[in-house]
Amino acid sequence: MKRILVADDNLWEVKDLIRRLRVQYLVEHVSDGRSALYRINQGGLAAAILDHHMLPEDVLTHEAEQFYGSNVAKAARTLHPDLALVLRSTIADQFSLELNPYDIFCHNKGWNSKDDDPIFDYLKKRL
Repeated sequence: MKRILVADDNLWEVKDLIRRLRVQYLVEHVSDGRSALYRINQGGLAAAILDHHMLPEDVLTHEAEQFYGSNVAKAARTLHPDLALVLRSTIADQFSLELNPYDIFCHNKGWNSKDDDPIFDYLKKRL
C-alpha cells in the first residue's frame, strides 16, 4: 500500500481527508513544515499533501519562509522528483503560477469532504 504524508497544523481540518485517504493508502500526519521536510527527506512516500501556513511553534522570523507549504513543496520536488505533491490551502490558487513549473497540484481547501475530490482524482492519475 502506498504511503501519503498529510502536513497541516490543524488536525481537525484534515480529519475527514485522512479518513478518506486511509481507505486506499497508508497515511502519516505531521503538523508543521519542518516536520514535513524531515519526513519527506526520509523517503518512502508516494505523495505529500501540504497546507500552506504551518510554521513550527519555535521558528524564528528569519527562518519562517522555508517552512511555508509552497516552499516545502519546492524543496520536496528537489529531494524526490517523482513524489506526487499537493498544496491544499484556502489560498492555494495564489500559488498556481509559481508552483506550476514544479508540477505541484494546487487545491483550494473547502469545508465539505467532497471538496477534496479533485485531490483524489489527482492521486489516482499520479499513483
